[in-house]
Amino acid sequence: MSDHGVAQAAGLQSRAGTADADSDAANTMALPRELTIYQVGALSTELASRIASGGALTLDAAEVVELDGAGVQLLLALRRHAQSLGHTFSVVRPSDEFEETLTLLGLDLLTISAPGS
Repeated sequence: MSDHGVAQAAGLQSRAGTADADSDAANTMALPRELTIYQVGALSTELASRIASGGALTLDAAEVVELDGAGVQLLLALRRHAQSLGHTFSVVRPSDEFEETLTLLGLDLLTISAPGS
């Protein structure tokens, strides 16, 4: 299955990319409704390759209704990957459920996001 097919199977929706102030191609993707241990395998490869090839990555968390520790771990790993490459990584429009899970874990959107260099 192609990377695009993996993303579709995982419930990701890609949006048009634009150039940001750092000249990275900004990719915005909608996260699936469930970001749990059952989805992270398919998502990790797709999102890591988007960071590596496209620079900045913005994830839209507006539709997330379930987030578990594996989902949070994936987001933190993606942040570290983006930082190591000097790229921006951010999560925008978090759902109430998304924010509630982060709060329960003592995290917030600033902890999840990483500025580019």
